[in-house]
Amino acid sequence: MSTLKVGTIQDHTNSITAMTIDSAGRVTEPAKPCFAVKNNRAVVNADYSSRTAVPFNEIEFQRGGTIVAISGSGDTTSVVFTAPITGIYQFNLVLNLHNAGGGTWNSTYLYIDGATLASNDLTYRNIHDANTYHSLTSSFLISLNANQTVTPYFQTSGDTSATVRNGSRFSGFLVA
Repeated sequence: MSTLKVGTIQDHTNSITAMTIDSAGRVTEPAKPCFAVKNNRAVVNADYSSRTAVPFNEIEFQRGGTIVAISGSGDTTSVVFTAPITGIYQFNLVLNLHNAGGGTWNSTYLYIDGATLASNDLTYRNIHDANTYHSLTSSFLISLNANQTVTPYFQTSGDTSATVRNGSRFSGFLVA
């Protein structure tokens, strides 16, 4: 049996560190794509009865060639993740709502390349019904090609004065 002892693995062309192993055996992959965004303020009393991009206003981090874009301003922001490489990605979405109980349900969606997969495809959807406070959480593994995009959307059924609460988050990372 052979033992290979290395502390750092770099690509052969640009000497970019792909993997580091510390003295305790912990592995880090600084070039692995990952990101996290959040909403650090409440977006109050808006009509979300039609599908709307979830308003996020702060990129917490992004690395590994990840491209996360926040567009718009104030309460009309949206976030788009663009896959830097082909692979399987894990996405996590937490949407906190207040006063969204006027309708019968609330739902989140992940749009791929700006649309649902098909008009009746609810593959990347989470639905919830409750009273005053609503926390919708979604977690999906999605196979993406390089440059495909993912955008979180949501909708409240019949409620025209809901609040998107601060602490709502969207994150993702390359799995394989």
